[in-house]
Amino acid sequence: MEERRTLGLQWRLVAVTAAAGALSSGLAVLGVWAAREFGFGGIEALAIGAAAGLAGGLVASVWSFRLARAIKHRLWNAGDLAGRIRRGDLSARLPVSDADEIGELETQLNEMAAYLEQAVGQLSRLAEQNRRLAEEAGRGAALEERARIARDLHDTVNQQLFVLSLRTAAVRKRVAAVAGSLPPGGDPVSVPSRTAPGSVSPAAGSAVGGIAGGPGGAPGSAGAGSTEFATQLLGELATLEEMARAAHSQIRELILQLRPTTLEQHGLGPALAEYVKTVAEREGWEVESEIDQTIRLRGSQGEALFRVAQEALNNVSKHARAKRIRVSLTQGEDGEVRLLVADDGVGFDRRAGIRPTAVGLAGMRERMAAVGGRLQVRSAPGEGTEVLAILPPEPAGDGDSAANRPGAGDTAKPVPGAAAEAADKPVPERSG
Repeated sequence: MEERRTLGLQWRLVAVTAAAGALSSGLAVLGVWAAREFGFGGIEALAIGAAAGLAGGLVASVWSFRLARAIKHRLWNAGDLAGRIRRGDLSARLPVSDADEIGELETQLNEMAAYLEQAVGQLSRLAEQNRRLAEEAGRGAALEERARIARDLHDTVNQQLFVLSLRTAAVRKRVAAVAGSLPPGGDPVSVPSRTAPGSVSPAAGSAVGGIAGGPGGAPGSAGAGSTEFATQLLGELATLEEMARAAHSQIRELILQLRPTTLEQHGLGPALAEYVKTVAEREGWEVESEIDQTIRLRGSQGEALFRVAQEALNNVSKHARAKRIRVSLTQGEDGEVRLLVADDGVGFDRRAGIRPTAVGLAGMRERMAAVGGRLQVRSAPGEGTEVLAILPPEPAGDGDSAANRPGAGDTAKPVPGAAAEAADKPVPERSG
């Protein structure tokens, strides 16, 4: 607080009161003196002095009234500021008109408002940070649950389907070998002895006996009937084997959807490049890609962009009837990240009500909004579709923690054996 340069309020009031009294008394004495000088009598002189003193008192009263009104106005302003602060207007301030006690009150109210404004701003930033952390934790929990489901599928259903496809193929080969060894009209009882001991179970022997004996299993009905039944059984086994392989491939793709291991281990760029290559080979698309494999993102942001790319390519596969796609992942000098998925397919009219891709587009928009980004879609009938996902630059102070988060934004590394692993996976046939 600066040193006062004027009188305090109480001394100012004392000064006004003393000045008013002195003025009234002085005017009264001056009036009596003037009356005596001009030859008035004693009573007239006293009357004139009283009138002069009254006039002085009136002037002093006006002076005191103006001072009191100024004090009241300043106090009213201070009370109004307190009310505005109570209603949440923390930017309000008072003009400090003097360095008296009320001036000190005005200064302290201004400092209190500034402190509250700063504190509320800090609390708002902390609340926003807590909200983001809570959302991040929720997304992390969802990712962990999806990873658990992916592990369970891999360890149970995926393995069982793989074993089923192998055993079905083995049974089909054995049945084909046994059926091919039967001469027309051969004895079905002698057939199992041609295989290794213990290699055919009693159920398999019954099946072979059924092949030799015909559809009805009647002994001695070998010939054309046994050959036809064997052909049917081999066809059914081939279909079953193909279904098991297709189911196995779909489970592996579902596991990839739930938990893209390349994304976790190597980052967004390598994971996106691998996924685009796998899908393009499966669909027979021509691909034009520009993927920056050095982009560093927070885990939730990389996950969101990868899921957007998955959904966009899924829409192309289901609805676009495209021959060529273009995928790019770039980062500008300002830190803005852009993911573009475009195709030369049939496109659609965005003004034409409900579309087959409406739910998928809504989901992509929600994913981008959850990480602070946005989604733009351009399409027209016969002109293909462009899906552009944009992530703004990271706010100041968030980059370090985001970039150093394990598995989220590490510099892209080459993916050893990724193409070979993808090539070894059984690919399901497209339906519809």
